[in-house]
Amino acid sequence: MTDDEQEPPVNSSTAKSTATAVLSAPEDSVPPPPLSFPVAHSSPVGIAIDRDPSRVKVVRRIVIAWMRNVCRMDEGRVQSAALVVSELLSNAVEHGTGESITVSIRVETFTDHIQIEVDDHTPSPIPEVQHAGPDDECGRGLFLIDSLTTELGGRWGFRPDGAVAWCLIPLRDSPDSVVS
Repeated sequence: MTDDEQEPPVNSSTAKSTATAVLSAPEDSVPPPPLSFPVAHSSPVGIAIDRDPSRVKVVRRIVIAWMRNVCRMDEGRVQSAALVVSELLSNAVEHGTGESITVSIRVETFTDHIQIEVDDHTPSPIPEVQHAGPDDECGRGLFLIDSLTTELGGRWGFRPDGAVAWCLIPLRDSPDSVVS
């Protein structure tokens, strides 16, 4: 560095990108292992939509683009995670009573998981996974979310008030990336 050049100032966002972030998780869960590749910034995305079924595909496209371009996830993981997002969002549209739904997605710096949250702003009892029969027309959403999230090595659930559904999905396929 020459005398004319100066070091860039360190601010809170710069400092954040060099610190280890910890995801919110239950006390008894083990934090995810550190990344084996660098992620420069968390690049979070927040989306607020009207509770309208036609908005699900718009959000799905945004999430797919984010996972491909920011997270550089492989296509199979992108498609599986996009289906999880679609199901979480479809449930919020169908069962929520608020006027809007908020979706947030982020990868915390130096972790290897994306966190997706769908908030329908409707506190309610926490739903349970159902096992629909072959002729049932509905009731498969949470089963799909559970199956796909498990297959991807992640986990999912609801906040205690039932208004926010969340999932953690590893960016890469790894035998030791399963979150317990």
